[in-house]
Amino acid sequence: MNIMILHENQITPIMDMRIKHNLCLCFPHQTDYFSRSRGWNDVPSDITVVGMDNDDPIAHLGVAIRSIQVDGNDYRIFGLQNVYVVPSHRGKHLVDVLFTELLEYLKGVDLNFGLLFARTKVEHVYTRLGWKRMGDVSLKVKYGSGEVQQRKFIHDHLYFYPFTKTGPPEGPYYLNGPDW
Repeated sequence: MNIMILHENQITPIMDMRIKHNLCLCFPHQTDYFSRSRGWNDVPSDITVVGMDNDDPIAHLGVAIRSIQVDGNDYRIFGLQNVYVVPSHRGKHLVDVLFTELLEYLKGVDLNFGLLFARTKVEHVYTRLGWKRMGDVSLKVKYGSGEVQQRKFIHDHLYFYPFTKTGPPEGPYYLNGPDW
């Protein structure tokens, strides 16, 4: 498997089509959405990590880099989105391989920690990689207009990944922008 780390402007139309195809394959309940978009809430990833088998992106991590506030402090974080391994390659820990490459790449980026929203059924994957499940956290979305809304918790849990900050900050989390 060849690993590629790409910024959005490096995603060719063919790569875009192949990733969307495999997102539809891996998330058939979201085919209508993923047939037209790779991003969460139509916001593309800042970084895309793919494991290639010839020309097929058989494994994928979308990476979002965001700024948030917690208890009046600013943090730069990364998050994962639309993680997949095509069914024929599951069980080989390919996400581990991609995540290890991503962490090496992110050493050159000024980040405080990672945040991840995920379902319980895939928790074993993320805890194996060092993500820690957080307790109850108040999540608020801050819009460009200044409006703040409570974010509905649509996934089962929120996870923390230590980077320069080794533990999750305490207080309400203010997520900037609608792509959460």
